[in-house]
Amino acid sequence: MTSRDGDAARQGHSGGTYAPRRLDRGYACDGTEEHGVHDVAEFDHRTPITVVATYEDGVHVLRPVGLPGVEVTRERDGDQVVWTYVGFEARLERVDPPVCGDR
Repeated sequence: MTSRDGDAARQGHSGGTYAPRRLDRGYACDGTEEHGVHDVAEFDHRTPITVVATYEDGVHVLRPVGLPGVEVTRERDGDQVVWTYVGFEARLERVDPPVCGDR
């Protein structure tokens, strides 16, 4: 994440990442809507989106409320993070050494 992305995320705008925003808002992976992701749609920045998050067998699973059967997953594969979403897969490569005890 670049500092520009992080600044955008902290200001409530899409900057290509969601982690900083969710940490500030009490996001948790406990499978509840209450502690899930509460955001707005990118296309109009108004339509509410709620996503329930869990960890299942080491995989971070995100399920949008109201869209049965749709899920986004994130998991580690060596130094890569693999995202899957409705038939699409993205592999992100680590480009910097680990920080803050990250493996």
